[in-house]
Amino acid sequence: MLLAAVEREDDDAALELLHDATADDLAGDDAVTLLTAAAHAGRDKVVDHLVAWDVDVSRPWDGDVDPVTWAAENGRYWVLQALLSRCSDPLGSDSPHRRALRAAQEALASGTGAGIGQPPAHWGVITDLEVALGVHRSPDELMARALVHADPDHDDWFASVFHLGLRIDQETFDWALEAAQDTSDRDRRRFGLDTINHLGIGLSVSVDVDDTELPFTREAEDFLRPLLHSEQDPRTLSIALAAFGEHCSSDMAPALLPHADHPVNRTGSNGGSIL
Repeated sequence: MLLAAVEREDDDAALELLHDATADDLAGDDAVTLLTAAAHAGRDKVVDHLVAWDVDVSRPWDGDVDPVTWAAENGRYWVLQALLSRCSDPLGSDSPHRRALRAAQEALASGTGAGIGQPPAHWGVITDLEVALGVHRSPDELMARALVHADPDHDDWFASVFHLGLRIDQETFDWALEAAQDTSDRDRRRFGLDTINHLGIGLSVSVDVDDTELPFTREAEDFLRPLLHSEQDPRTLSIALAAFGEHCSSDMAPALLPHADHPVNRTGSNGGSIL
């Protein structure tokens, strides 16, 4: 039943069955078959639950295929994250992270690999793995990776803004603000705005920042507020609205009211209702 749910891409049914599964249900060849099917179908939530059940991600699939290498070669960003979620030593000499990084780099160089629904996210995979291995790229490099597809919904874009957002420092904000002010380049401007958005998210989850002295919040508000009334591009406005909501939550309802029908206000930047 689990395999059938995965094959028909019914995550809800698969996760419900996994919730009721026993260790015996998820052992041996059957577990490997299920993991293989979930990964190939791009069902990363199912993969994540299987890994949490200690299904062996180092055990080769049919044809002696290494799961981690396969996911990296094919740019399966979220599947790879799930496969690596229980790896405790990314810095080991032959860790899964190092194998995955080599595979993603080689696939990118050769132009191989296939994605589900969008081009493979080799750059996103590489960005995540480099961070895990202690390699931190400049904002310009991360932006260049995101702009290969220039799609805010692509995982290459997400990986870059996510890791920039975790830096929550003035230098990163200044860089993002400069990019967001570049009206000559729409994609660069969107990326700068989305970095400001993710810096706000990073601030909201950081335990090391004093809430009474949040860095660059006032600068973000001063820059973003006029955009709520002047921005004409719907997608850019959506990013600006999300960023304003992250940095100015205590003041956002009156400012966002004119945009109540905008999709970002109906769902919010993190899936919750704003208005």
